[in-house]
Amino acid sequence: MAKIHKTLKLKYYIKSFLIKSLPTESVDKKKKKLISKLSIAEVEALKQRVDYYCKLERQQNVTFKNTVRDLKKPVTPKAYYFDTYEYARYFDENQKINYEFGDVTWIPKVPAIVKSRPISDDNQNAVLLNLDKARHFVFVENDKNFLEKKRFDDWSRCCLSGTPLQILRTIFQSSALRFGTGEQKAGKSSLAET
Repeated sequence: MAKIHKTLKLKYYIKSFLIKSLPTESVDKKKKKLISKLSIAEVEALKQRVDYYCKLERQQNVTFKNTVRDLKKPVTPKAYYFDTYEYARYFDENQKINYEFGDVTWIPKVPAIVKSRPISDDNQNAVLLNLDKARHFVFVENDKNFLEKKRFDDWSRCCLSGTPLQILRTIFQSSALRFGTGEQKAGKSSLAET
C-alpha cells in the first residue's frame, strides 16, 4: 500500500518562521562545507544541475526591485517568500534580488527567481527555485516494485481535442500501450471511434 507524505502546513509555517530568527553562516562557508562532503563526480553532477536551474552566463546591468531583507516581511503568497528566504538567508540581507512568484508563463525581462518557466532556448532570465514546496513536493512511499505496477495512465482531465487527441490517435493501436477515454462502447474505448 502506498503512503503519501505531504508537508503539514502548520509544521511548514512554524519551521519557516524559526528559520527567519536563526543565525546563518555566509554563502561561501556553506558552499565550502557542502562541497567538501562530495566526490568530484558528485560536484560535477551538482554543477550541471545548477547550470540547468540558473542559465545565466554573463553579468547584466539590472534594476532590482527587492533585497533579501524584504523576504523577511512576506505578503501573500507567503510560501514563496519562505522558500526563497530558506536559501537567500545565506547572503547579506542588503543583497539585491528579483523574483516573480506564482505560475510564471513568461520569461522575465531581467533575471528573477521563479517557480516555473516556459520551455525555450532563451529563458535564462527565469532562474528556477523549488518554491511552494509544501504544496508541490509530495513524497510517495510505495511497497510495490515498479514492474509489478499496473500499466495505466489516467488522462481523464486531458482535453481530448487538438494535439492531445492526435497523440492518442497515433499511439492508440500500440501493443505496448493501452489508451482510451475510459468510456466503453461495444467493448471498445470511445477514442477508437473518433
